[in-house]
Amino acid sequence: MSKRKSSITDFFTKASNKKSHDDSASCSTQSEPLLQQAVSAAETTSVSESAVVDMVTDVAEDADGVSISKEWTTGTITPYGKTKKDMLTSLRKKIHIHKISEAHVKAGDIQAVSRKEILQSNIAEQQKHKFASTTKVFRTAYFCAKKNRPFTDFRDLISLQVANGADLGCILHSEYTAAQIIDCIASEMRKKLCKAIVEQAPKISVYIDESTTVSTHSVLIVYIRASVNGKDPVTFFLDLLDLPKADAQSIEATLLACLSKFGFSNDFLDENWIGACSDGASVMLGRKSGVLERLSQNIHRL
Repeated sequence: MSKRKSSITDFFTKASNKKSHDDSASCSTQSEPLLQQAVSAAETTSVSESAVVDMVTDVAEDADGVSISKEWTTGTITPYGKTKKDMLTSLRKKIHIHKISEAHVKAGDIQAVSRKEILQSNIAEQQKHKFASTTKVFRTAYFCAKKNRPFTDFRDLISLQVANGADLGCILHSEYTAAQIIDCIASEMRKKLCKAIVEQAPKISVYIDESTTVSTHSVLIVYIRASVNGKDPVTFFLDLLDLPKADAQSIEATLLACLSKFGFSNDFLDENWIGACSDGASVMLGRKSGVLERLSQNIHRL
């Protein structure tokens, strides 16, 4: 405790002389820098309640600094008055004066900062190895997706790494978890890629195709082709969308809503959307009310 105490009291002792004062405490602008330094020192020091009191009260400065009476530093507060009522009143008065004194407030600030920083540091240290093991699990799931491996390989890859001495924790090891992890990674990568396209504003093309599921439900698949970071254009999957109806109006509205969701504003599309591709279905390529015809009426460069 003496080391913790000295780390903060050193700031006070450089500019103060110890002396006893009366009940009330006072503080001037000259003492403020020392108190601020004490608070900063407490951020990296474990400080108990009693140590905080010592740090402030042991250093009683002159009339221009922080000070506190000796009876508070030694715990020998005594009442005055002849009757019990007068004595209790005097004690309440002393407690109130001490409570609102600058020294007491600063002591509370030092203790609060110390508790907060130490708690955060301890939690971060305890969770550090968990973050590392979770990162390894995510990389393993990403490997399965990038190499087009089935999710059933995920559990075997985890077992292999554990056998080689890697710490991968004890959870998130099933193929079902792998599917969720891959969805999460894909979602974040898609957001990052779309953000880069919007910021760099390259010319883009959109590939769309309407299909029907086994349960006869209509869906729309969307791809985007663009050049990112000045490299050759790449085509990437954007989204798979449910269609309320398989007509041109519904497909157009669903497609534009999808593009807007990923940050492609109407102004961006009007300036940079230069191509669209689909199969030869009449609902897509119809000359009067096909999807591409309807889009070209609003997107002038398309």
